[in-house]
Amino acid sequence: MTTRSCLVSREIIGKSSYSGPYRNFKYRIVETSRRVKLLESFLGTETVMGQVSGWKRSLFTEIARVFQDKDERERGYRLFLALNVLRCIDNRRKASSFLKAMNEMTLEETIFWVWQYHSYGRAAINALKCIHINLRGKQRGDEDCGR
Repeated sequence: MTTRSCLVSREIIGKSSYSGPYRNFKYRIVETSRRVKLLESFLGTETVMGQVSGWKRSLFTEIARVFQDKDERERGYRLFLALNVLRCIDNRRKASSFLKAMNEMTLEETIFWVWQYHSYGRAAINALKCIHINLRGKQRGDEDCGR
């Protein structure tokens, strides 16, 4: 007897009508039964920006719904940052605190943190967590802070 796993895929596509210089960039979220992926499409070429699974999957989908009406540029920056932070968060309490912080961040601050991520990698994500998650929830002493 053989069993086949059937993956169900669902796409969440933003509803923006942005026509600026980033109009050739599109961001899609593809959900399967186990994980959710962020795809960047530029002139027909798709790149997987990252993926999360487990409880982070539902939280990332919720973040994507919050920002679905933003223009593609802003939506792309916010989803990219959210994906990379969620990959580094280890518990749901900090993740829900991060969701609140993401809603309060300006576009300029989001772009700053994406730029820092491209420059410094995980160290930038740890700094963002220390500032926006630990100080916000008064949870000092996180193992990643101070490194």
